[in-house]
Amino acid sequence: MFNDKKNLPENDPLKAQFDGIDKEVRASAELKQAAKTGVPLRTGKREGTAVHVRRFGKAVAAYALGILLFLGVVAVLPGLWESDPIGSPGMNVTTTDEQDDLTIEQEIISAYAKQYGRDEKYLSVRIVAEYDGAYAIVLRDAGVKATIIDAPEVVHFYPFRYYGGNSINVYKDGRFYTLTQAYETDVLNAKNVVDLYLLHAENEGYLDEKNPEKFYTWATIEDDFDADKIIIVIFPEFTLYPYTVEDFAEIGCVELRNLWFDEDDPSEARIISLTLDKNSKQNVLDCIRILEHRADLESAEPSFVIEIED
Repeated sequence: MFNDKKNLPENDPLKAQFDGIDKEVRASAELKQAAKTGVPLRTGKREGTAVHVRRFGKAVAAYALGILLFLGVVAVLPGLWESDPIGSPGMNVTTTDEQDDLTIEQEIISAYAKQYGRDEKYLSVRIVAEYDGAYAIVLRDAGVKATIIDAPEVVHFYPFRYYGGNSINVYKDGRFYTLTQAYETDVLNAKNVVDLYLLHAENEGYLDEKNPEKFYTWATIEDDFDADKIIIVIFPEFTLYPYTVEDFAEIGCVELRNLWFDEDDPSEARIISLTLDKNSKQNVLDCIRILEHRADLESAEPSFVIEIED
């Protein structure tokens, strides 16, 4: 292992890497302190590079302990540096030619710290998804005890359960929103919410759970049913809700028709026929799989074609 770039052959590709970031990493005292504490290094324009602590904590710690010399670290890390959320252990080196501005993670942390008076060193953020400049995020503050939320946050009828403080918020153009606020102010639309729900429920491990109060379809593509209609049954507590096609925008609903609705007796089941914008049996089944996650529906079924003999 070389301990100085002078020992490298002129044609060695590592020499160019060494030349590019030599001055930055020579500030070894700061790097060692970051490796020991896990606190991100200062970020900004310094000698043409920006450095902050991210991945590969073991490699950085080894360097700080004198186990690896810098050139050894350079040899280990090429091709593996990533843009993980700030707060992850390790190191990332990015040239200002490639990225003059703050990363979106850094922007979010900086904005949050400023708006809510928090210390950036305690903050970390994970971006769950991005929708037209709106970032669905899980933001953690190590300086505050995580709040356990028992009741789900129901957004567009989809129940978001939060375990261990993993609540989802939304950041866009310098502003923070709860998930509910983001949907109600059109920062996110219904399809965004459903996509985010499926990602979140899978990450939290409850996507495939079954609600014993619901009926789940057994229909298959071989069954005989209309290729553009779905029949839904509403739970009694939602019977009087003034449904429109917008309430089913996530599946491309273009028409809504009540098949059974007794306004005088809301305890009775309400049955609705939904017409879709696509004529496809597979699309019907796919849409049903989505609707089955909604909190307001007891069931969602194809509109079966039944032949009655005389």
